[in-house]
Amino acid sequence: MDKARISKCIRLTCLAPDIQEDILYYEGKWQLSMKDCMKPFPMLWSEQREHFRKQTTATLVDTGL
Repeated sequence: MDKARISKCIRLTCLAPDIQEDILYYEGKWQLSMKDCMKPFPMLWSEQREHFRKQTTATLVDTGL
């Protein structure tokens, strides 16, 4: 594993607790994959929720759900 990948993984610890929990259990409103979370995201929890809400909505539209 290279330094860039490790850095991205460490950033996951900065995710809002509710987002972390939903990712781990793949339930709730934050049905995100690790791939989704490896992209840049805001550090403030309130901004993360908005960021991932938009991303989740875009994914649902793209898949026709």
